[in-house]
Amino acid sequence: MENKTIENGVPLLEKSIDGIDCPDFQVPQRVPQTSSSKLMAVSKSTCSKICSKSFLYDRLPFLSWGQTYDLEQLIGDLIAGVTTALTVIPQGIGYAPLAGLPLQYGLYASIVPGFMYCLLGTTRQSTVGPTAVNSLMSYNYAGGSPYKAVTLAFFSGLIEIMAGILNLGFLIQYISGPVISAFSSAVSIQVITSQVKGFFGIYFPGRGFINVWVGIFKNISSIQPYDTAVGFACMAILYFLRRLKEFDWCEGADKETKRAKVIKKTKWLLSISANCLVVVLTSLLAWIMVDVAGIDVLNLTGEVDQGLPAWQLPWEFNRNTTLATGNGTSASEGPLEVASELGIGLLMLPLVSILQHLAIAKHYAGNRKMAASQEMIALGFCQFVGSFTGSMAITASFGRSAVNNISGVRTPFGGVFTGIIIILACAFLSPYLAFIPTSALSAVIIFAMFYTIDYNIGRALWKAKKVDLIPYTLTFLLGLFVNVETGLIIGCLVHVGLLLYSSSSPALLVEHHDTHTLLQPQYSLFFPSVDHMRGEINTAVSTSESTLPVVIDMTLVKEIDYTAAKGICALVKELKKTLTFNIVCSDKSVSHVLTAVYGPDLVLCSSIDDAVKVTVV
Repeated sequence: MENKTIENGVPLLEKSIDGIDCPDFQVPQRVPQTSSSKLMAVSKSTCSKICSKSFLYDRLPFLSWGQTYDLEQLIGDLIAGVTTALTVIPQGIGYAPLAGLPLQYGLYASIVPGFMYCLLGTTRQSTVGPTAVNSLMSYNYAGGSPYKAVTLAFFSGLIEIMAGILNLGFLIQYISGPVISAFSSAVSIQVITSQVKGFFGIYFPGRGFINVWVGIFKNISSIQPYDTAVGFACMAILYFLRRLKEFDWCEGADKETKRAKVIKKTKWLLSISANCLVVVLTSLLAWIMVDVAGIDVLNLTGEVDQGLPAWQLPWEFNRNTTLATGNGTSASEGPLEVASELGIGLLMLPLVSILQHLAIAKHYAGNRKMAASQEMIALGFCQFVGSFTGSMAITASFGRSAVNNISGVRTPFGGVFTGIIIILACAFLSPYLAFIPTSALSAVIIFAMFYTIDYNIGRALWKAKKVDLIPYTLTFLLGLFVNVETGLIIGCLVHVGLLLYSSSSPALLVEHHDTHTLLQPQYSLFFPSVDHMRGEINTAVSTSESTLPVVIDMTLVKEIDYTAAKGICALVKELKKTLTFNIVCSDKSVSHVLTAVYGPDLVLCSSIDDAVKVTVV
């Protein structure tokens, strides 16, 4: 074959077959690309991907399921949406005071998510709205100020959208199961503690686990008997209704009859709408006592603003406060000024929201691959758009998502029906929310929190791996007695530290045979483990008091970095002065690194038998 050049200067090859030149067949040689051409190629590839139909379907999932949407799915979504709304309304108005906000803000936070998640979400069961964790954290950073709480949701949404676009979902993997469990349990106990005052009908300043329980015992004589009775009665009703669907009362012997099916369905409906029933019944009782009988013995929530929220900038939501300037004039406090007051909350709240949301999406994804990035984008837009209508920080809820699932939701369109009912509640039901007993709301939240605490994980960790109790205990205790964010951060850092320590101290199997001494690292080797591994090998060789050949078996080492390879090779060169050394390595990437560091003189064997034969010869 001969090289020739055509007019554009690209070298070509002519193919010859059986000695006969074939000038018509010419293969251009590869010409190195310039940086500008590479940039153009990447830009073209990115643009073609963004403009493709598959990308559009990935970013707008409703385009996929919307093509096959039918009447049967519509009916299923309608039933699930209405049923879920019966849970959203009482929980929403219960979580608002937990964030230090008026009751209507719990409803405001439940309007937009159903519509936005329908367009962008991929998990039909997920129900996005206010949660106890987010409400508690919102109070910690926004201090019960409506415009600060709404602005916090605004920036949280932006951060979540950017995290989804940049595919940062992998960072959640560094938060371990024990840390997540301890965090959730600590938050649940904190939420229960925050509701104890309303449950017993006593009020005193202060929040936090220690302050509240000390205050309860100091003011035990001020406990209101009527509020306490309503609270315990609500707890009993909630427990009864939760277990109701498990009993076969009144269904008869034949479970397939129409009567049995109707009764079973009725018990199921009563069970999943327990929160709403308790709130409605106690509100009706309070209205009769106050307005009809003139008996005022219960603490009620009080007047609630009626109507839909106005569309406003988050940092100006229901706010008239201005800042004084140096020249005597006044200026509105802008988003950056509000953001500076929120501090680390701008990082912690999005992190915890994403953590909760992805856990639910992963749970319902099952064996299917979860679209983590798209879920973060969907959650971000729910928060971002919702902040313009007064929404506090939101995320997916395990309890409401479970209700949505067992109600037979077929697509994310079920959230639209939930949103419509919330809008109707804001428009017409707000005046009646004033008669809700605070002890009833507290009972609803306390009862829900009992089922979010993992009671068995401590025993499981003790049986399985005791060292995991360290980050679990730290996260739980710090979350309970300091604050939940500190517990989460410290727990993560400690568990990552334990992980790094274990990777820096890989085990070395030492076996003394008649013909050789075998040394076998049990894990991959990286730079933190260099000193430990060198020390272990030195100790094994020196304590054996033998001149037998040494075989280092690296078949279990699947990865090795430059520093680790350099340390191992230096040790081998040093010990080769007095002992015979051979290395067994079958992994090509590990062999390449070792050869590059040691030099061409390195001899690698493919098996222990080959290494023994070489050393014996």
